Amino acid sequence: MINFVLKEKILGKKSAVSALISGEFSPTKKNDRIKLALGVSVTPETFGTSAGNYTFDPNHLVKGRSFEANHLRDKIHQITVKHDVLSSYYKVSGKLPSKLEFENKLTELLVKDNIITKKGYQKIDFENYGKHFFDDFLKDLIAKEVDDYKNGNREFALSTIKIHQNVYNHLLNYQEYKGQRLYIENIKVKTLLEIIDVANGIMIGEIKIKKNYCSNQNKSRNKFGYSVNFVNNLLAQFKSFLRKVDTDEIELSINLAASRLKRKKAQSAKKVYYNNDLLEEIYLHRPLIKRTARARDYILLASTLGMRHQSVSLLYKEQVKQITTKDGSIFYAIINKSSKTGIEIISPLFAPAMEIYRNNNNSFPKVFLTNYLSKALRDLFTEMKIKDKTIINEWVHIIGIVTTERNVAEVVSSHDCRKTFVTNLLQLGVNSSVVRSMTHETLEENSSSFNVYDNACAVDRAKTFYNSTKNLDSIIYKY
Repeated sequence: MINFVLKEKILGKKSAVSALISGEFSPTKKNDRIKLALGVSVTPETFGTSAGNYTFDPNHLVKGRSFEANHLRDKIHQITVKHDVLSSYYKVSGKLPSKLEFENKLTELLVKDNIITKKGYQKIDFENYGKHFFDDFLKDLIAKEVDDYKNGNREFALSTIKIHQNVYNHLLNYQEYKGQRLYIENIKVKTLLEIIDVANGIMIGEIKIKKNYCSNQNKSRNKFGYSVNFVNNLLAQFKSFLRKVDTDEIELSINLAASRLKRKKAQSAKKVYYNNDLLEEIYLHRPLIKRTARARDYILLASTLGMRHQSVSLLYKEQVKQITTKDGSIFYAIINKSSKTGIEIISPLFAPAMEIYRNNNNSFPKVFLTNYLSKALRDLFTEMKIKDKTIINEWVHIIGIVTTERNVAEVVSSHDCRKTFVTNLLQLGVNSSVVRSMTHETLEENSSSFNVYDNACAVDRAKTFYNSTKNLDSIIYKY
């Protein structure tokens, strides 16, 4: 129902007219009403009769011949028509709108046709009314991960939370580029693919945005674009987040099993390792600052233990144990557990690793998070004036294989140390199955080389490795 009221009833004085609407929406309180100003002012004598106490009288108004009377008559007619159309729409649909929804929809119709003006009016997107913003969902999810971590419920490592934050930043960049926020309900397969393409375009400079939320992204990346492995991982993270959506509350419209979202095959991004000569140079180097000293220690530990960054970062919790072989030889070793594969082994400690252990008051040092570590490693190589170059064959998003020659100092990362461990020991003549027994390899390969995992305990594998490496011609790989 719609009615019209006058703000004041002072004879001979013009007063503003408003529309009062009730009974068309779900009320929030008793006698709830919507009030809309018409932008027209008239005298009480024009609005009604003295007998009716100057309440709105359409039969009286129609007799008026003044400009104000004509203007008010037209305005009331236009508003009534829009009101009746909207009211009929909700009656036919069987939906009872909220007060906010009805008011904003009616205001939108009136403002659009210049029937009224409303200062500060913000149009409601009724097509997306009630939907959920993806950035809010990710922000709350990451905030919970951080709180859980601080409270000791550590489902995710800090490094993983950092990755999630970076994924969130890529979403913010995408929204910055599109100029609008993304609703979870509107996400399609093509949406995730577009987020990837936009991230890639921003990184290589083809897309410019006012604010780059990923301003700390790795500057040593291939100038032609993100690697296929990076794209695979980013897509996997977005899919993982969407799988956490409560579908009882939010309806997904994306097929997460779509073939276009499956991982694309790619060769290794690069083949970089530190040969024995370079490792000796790093071992003999005396770093100038604490950051490069920590980078040096990391290289020597990871390159002599064959560990991933995550395993090296856990060493500080472990104590060295002494192992005696059948012939009475003694060597030192450390428990080495990979959270990635779940495999636990015992790794013999070469002399450089033991030296770091003893120099750190008989404990292993804590290491940088991955992002900071990569920067520290590059700083170390720059400090040492290492000019070595390497050929990198990289599968790049959209383009394919890109071959470039780069300075090792520009592309060095924590991942190179496992390659270093394996390559150097193989070149020193150690049996490949013995080398692999210290690298947390999985058992997917069915070759006899991996039977060592089935037929020997961790201590026996450590003894086998020690016996195979105790006489190597190397100042790095010695005990």
